[in-house]
Amino acid sequence: MSGLPAWPGRYTDRYGSQELVFESDGRELIRTTIRGVPFEGEAMDALGALAGEPPERMFRLADGHLCSCLLEWDVPLTVGTPGRDPRTGVLHCALRLGDPVPSGALDEESLTVTLRLDGRA
Repeated sequence: MSGLPAWPGRYTDRYGSQELVFESDGRELIRTTIRGVPFEGEAMDALGALAGEPPERMFRLADGHLCSCLLEWDVPLTVGTPGRDPRTGVLHCALRLGDPVPSGALDEESLTVTLRLDGRA
């Protein structure tokens, strides 16, 4: 990929699931490749194919962005608590992007965030 900071992730839709890597400059760019198609966007819920519209049979799109899928990623981070040395944890994020509705919006968009630290969630 491009040398930007990267996090492991997974893409899941009606066609199956794929392990992948998300890259981000931390400000305004997120990149990944799904089923050989490069995607980029300013946010996880705004990932569009770099070469225009990918084949419809491979993905569902709403306004050119991925939908009808689950995006998951893990971000390692340092957690500090009073009276203890900083420890390494993992922030697990799961973004469910629902199906498009006639207005162009999605029928669902939900984010679940779980901190995993010291064997607990």
